[in-house]
Amino acid sequence: MSFNWSLLLDVLMIGLLGGTIFYMFVLNQNLNRLRSTKAEFETTVQKLTASISHAETSLRDLKLGAQEVGGNLETQVATARGLTQELQFMIASADSLATRLSQAAESGGKGASELPKTSNPAPPTGLFGQRPISTEPPKKPRSRAEAQLLEDLGRVAEARVEKGKEATGT
Repeated sequence: MSFNWSLLLDVLMIGLLGGTIFYMFVLNQNLNRLRSTKAEFETTVQKLTASISHAETSLRDLKLGAQEVGGNLETQVATARGLTQELQFMIASADSLATRLSQAAESGGKGASELPKTSNPAPPTGLFGQRPISTEPPKKPRSRAEAQLLEDLGRVAEARVEKGKEATGT
């Protein structure tokens, strides 16, 4: 019996071709899955890009809002500081006036001539310079303490108006 080598080579080739066909079938399925995954991946990348652009827009809007709020806050803080200084001036003026009134009360009117006599002071323009106080003469005569208080308040109002003019640059 002679061994047929050509038959053995044919069987071997058939087996190798069968393995190649099987491998190509598996490879084709994997490529199909990869293509479908690629489409899903592209959709996911598009959604991610849209989300990133939306986040950038939101962040830009947030920064602008924060700058606006920060500017408003700085303005309010500056106003509050000015009002604090004004109130400190008013308190100092009121303390000075209270001390003079207390001294006048203790002396029983004997030292009343020591109090500064004020002629009718110029009418103040309002505590914050917003609306003028009536320029009509008062219905009853003012005491020296009232006149001094009005004079002090007038100076505070004038200082406030000057400060406002300096702040606006006019």
